[in-house]
Amino acid sequence: SRADGEGKSLTLSPLMNKLCQVFPGLAIDESEMPVSKSLCRPLPALRKLGAALRRAEGDSGGAGMWSWLYHWFAAREEFAPELAAVTRGWSLAPLGQRLPEDLAERLFGRVIKTSITRLELFQACPFAHFLAYGLKLEPRQEYEVRPPEIGNFFHDSLEALLKESQARQKELSSLSAPELDAWVDQVVERQLAQKSHEIFLTSAWYRTLSLRLGRILRSAAGAIAFQEGQGRFRPLAMEAAFGVDLPDSLAPIRLDLGGGREILLRGRIDRIDHFYSPENKAEYLRIVDYKSGYRDMRLWEVYYGLKLQLVLYLEAALAAREGSRPAGMFYFQLKDPVVKAPN
Repeated sequence: SRADGEGKSLTLSPLMNKLCQVFPGLAIDESEMPVSKSLCRPLPALRKLGAALRRAEGDSGGAGMWSWLYHWFAAREEFAPELAAVTRGWSLAPLGQRLPEDLAERLFGRVIKTSITRLELFQACPFAHFLAYGLKLEPRQEYEVRPPEIGNFFHDSLEALLKESQARQKELSSLSAPELDAWVDQVVERQLAQKSHEIFLTSAWYRTLSLRLGRILRSAAGAIAFQEGQGRFRPLAMEAAFGVDLPDSLAPIRLDLGGGREILLRGRIDRIDHFYSPENKAEYLRIVDYKSGYRDMRLWEVYYGLKLQLVLYLEAALAAREGSRPAGMFYFQLKDPVVKAPN
């Protein structure tokens, strides 16, 4: 995929497709822009200079351009710190060696209490794991609504809705659509009043966003009610924690590394549903994980350790309910879909 100067992904604007429909003779040229045309601002040009020299592109046909650009920056004192950082990068050797055992132990400890997401990150990119959990690098926090805040709002609202259903001893499937929508609206109103979600009330834009999130939650509640009515599984626990220091936490998943070292996996399961089968005299459990974006599970991703969350969530739930059997693990997409239809 294409990216901007900061490495952020670039996607084609939907407006371009609309323009092509209105003007059939219009064509979108997605060919790569010549490097010389992208050197319009100093700092992006400096980053391109560093990348070009790092890849030894200066030895190719563009050598004169990169040489001229280097001397242009060298002649301007205000860019001296940035140019010095670029030149220092030329001498960096590629990484790839293993961390010394004593250093790894000082960084991470002998007993690692961590999340499944961190385990997946290490499997996908050990260097990214080192930056995040060894050097503890973090992006600068800004007061804005980001995907994690939206996800927390969804999780807290659905947890409150299902707990209210249990407290009233009234299943969602027994409610009419207007009654269920009223329940959801009350839950959303209470969630917005909490300090953890007050950011949604700080501007007109965020208040409008909260209305859209409420609409998504009404749709999700309707789907949960429909699923309840079509089956015999019922919610057993919501936001069930394991491996954390809480009175009602489930036991952690232990991975023995040998030599007195181990990993204690912790996490929070969005929803555990159960069903008791009189015929088999057994309890069946299924895991439901809420996702605000599209998520799919492929067997090869599980095999290579890239998608372990659902599998290990189910393992933690089964360990907590002796004699229970696995019934399934599912992603539940929280989305406000737009139906495509001909005009």
